[in-house]
Amino acid sequence: MRNHMDENQHDKTESKLIAMEDVRWVVNWKSKLWVPKHKRRKGFEGKTLWDWLQLFGVLAIPLVVVGATIVWGIFQAQNSLDQQRADTLQSYIDNIQDLLLNHNLLGDTPLPKNDTDKVTIKEVQELARSRTLTALNRLDPDRKVLLVQFLFEAQLISYKDILANIQQTIIDLAGVDLTSTNFTNANLIGANLSCANPDAEFTYTQDKTCVNLGGANFQVVPLENANLSNDNLSRADLSYAQLDKANLSNTLLDGANLRDTVLDGVDLSRADLRNAQNLTQQQLDQVFSCKGAILPTGLTCHHNQ
Repeated sequence: MRNHMDENQHDKTESKLIAMEDVRWVVNWKSKLWVPKHKRRKGFEGKTLWDWLQLFGVLAIPLVVVGATIVWGIFQAQNSLDQQRADTLQSYIDNIQDLLLNHNLLGDTPLPKNDTDKVTIKEVQELARSRTLTALNRLDPDRKVLLVQFLFEAQLISYKDILANIQQTIIDLAGVDLTSTNFTNANLIGANLSCANPDAEFTYTQDKTCVNLGGANFQVVPLENANLSNDNLSRADLSYAQLDKANLSNTLLDGANLRDTVLDGVDLSRADLRNAQNLTQQQLDQVFSCKGAILPTGLTCHHNQ
């Protein structure tokens, strides 16, 4: 029994000593007496779970505010950029419509011989091309498609007349970058997406192409009689597209998807079809010409005219 009492006394004494370590004595100058003052704990000693939660809560508030500010800034910037692109497209359409209505952009109304004050039709067309290239460089892929569709419907990048004759291109798209654009809802029958003059001598190189359509999506798009010669269509998706009698001569089709693409009467002369996906011998046998074309392994050209 005595041993048990001694142990209890020892524990009480040790607790007092520990408690005393947390106390220091200081003079109360008013009462002139020494009084105990508990020491402040340093660092994170003695922090409870609730203390930690309160600490994290205090720290999280500025972080949340900063994060929300950054996200809102990005949203505002994207929204502003999208509005700028929308304004660019609308302004472009308004300008071209003005050239069509008031400045004879189509060139179908000859100027009077004595009219020397007005600009020539060629100058108007050069202005239209300059504005077109500027607008395309500022637009996102989706709005580029809308611009191209507008040009086609305005009869500025070739079209078929009532006798099915292909008419002259007014605005040359040579050098335009239309990579990764989605044309799935477009109608481009007879459109000229190549150099304006189809008879011009042109040799495709990796850094020289009429129009860059690499990776563009033409699924199920009607492209009958379209001119895509000398263009870059590498990795483009042409699956199920209607390319009857289209001109793809000297066109880069490396890696393009040609699943069930209609190639009846298509000119593939000198086209680069290496690694073209899903091209069959049956499709190739329907073309007008594949003379000088680079074909996928296993396929043979039987139309060398």
